[in-house]
Amino acid sequence: MMKNKKLLVIGSYPSQGKIHSRRVVGCASYGKSTVLSIQKKASDNLDITVLADIFRKKTSYKDQQVHIKRVWKSNSFLSFPKLFIEIFKNYKDTKNILFEFEVMMFGKIFYLLPLPFFNFTLKLLGKKITFVCHQVIKDIRDFEGHVNINKESPKNHILNFIISVFYRLIILSVNKVIVFDEELKNNLAAFGDESKIKVIPLAFRPLDKNVSRPVARKNLMLKDEEFTILCFGFLAWYKGTDWIIEAYKKFPKSINGKKIKLILAGGPARNHRDKEFYKNYVSWIKEETKKHNIMLAGFVPEEEIANYYQASDIVIFPYRLQMSASGPLSMAYSFKKPVLVSNRLSKIFNTGDLKEIIKKENLSIDELTFKLNYGDFVKKISMLQKNPSYLKSLTNISAGVSKERSWEKIGALHFDEIFEEMPQRRFSLGYVFLRS
Repeated sequence: MMKNKKLLVIGSYPSQGKIHSRRVVGCASYGKSTVLSIQKKASDNLDITVLADIFRKKTSYKDQQVHIKRVWKSNSFLSFPKLFIEIFKNYKDTKNILFEFEVMMFGKIFYLLPLPFFNFTLKLLGKKITFVCHQVIKDIRDFEGHVNINKESPKNHILNFIISVFYRLIILSVNKVIVFDEELKNNLAAFGDESKIKVIPLAFRPLDKNVSRPVARKNLMLKDEEFTILCFGFLAWYKGTDWIIEAYKKFPKSINGKKIKLILAGGPARNHRDKEFYKNYVSWIKEETKKHNIMLAGFVPEEEIANYYQASDIVIFPYRLQMSASGPLSMAYSFKKPVLVSNRLSKIFNTGDLKEIIKKENLSIDELTFKLNYGDFVKKISMLQKNPSYLKSLTNISAGVSKERSWEKIGALHFDEIFEEMPQRRFSLGYVFLRS
């Protein structure tokens, strides 16, 4: 076991004592869980400091043996200079850096421009950077409804060029990039050295299993005769929030004699909540859910998450595209809930362990997914109600994945990647740009 090792983490980080928080971006809760699992793996032989985002003011404290220093603000060009000064002044002897990255965590997109050069500078100081890429954007045109762009605009070619340069520089400027499934790896490999990109699947751990299904349904005031569909996560176009509302509006009063209840558990995305087009999107969701008796839960506090998962009969993910691995999907597997995803996410099942578990249940990819049209979706819901063994097989898959991807195992994989000894190689900015 390593003695007196140090690890510096850069990322958005939830409030003290919390895993989930309104104040942070989506990757923050997973980032904190990763840090805690690494700390547990290392026992008392690792000193971890997180350089996190400021909420109201600069502060430092200890949270479960991890030192937290809130030193940078989103939407500021001073974020990276402040991070560099902090590292240069106080962490010269800390070699290993774990960077938990989400595209919008530093605010508007232009605040990201200094990031590759920040990484290059750290590398020149002898730092070893493990960069966890929570999202990969391959073509901005795929996100037309998410970022409010015209898919046919010539500007998209310029944006795609900028995205390409950004990812190329990121890959060049770090020692390793970690992504969560093979599809994200393939998308990122289009921009640089594939040998630097490692896949570590999402870890699964339920937050609270003490609540039973009957108690959870009572807490949410659900009727016994209702077949409950849960859609968990931030309200977003790419997650298909509007699609599932439109599909539900066409549902018959009952399917196979059971009423269908749809729950949307999630609030506005922090990254977009001040944008006019997104405000209109959220307003439309609120109006439609009221009209059609859809439960809109808003942001779900950490202590209430179990209620929503345990009360549901099926958890669905009507995503229009895959930009990142899904935290809500990992929680569904943790709670051993049956899951259906849109066919746009079908490639997530190509990751090794998941592929083997599905094979044991003798299910096809078609039985794990639905097409983004009303007919196929209602057909799958009807099949689930008619066929208990089908529902049971989906439950078995979730249980199997939950067992394989415990935080103990996934934390150990992160630890090994971060502290793996790398071969010494001469490094200079000139070398980097000539190579690119």
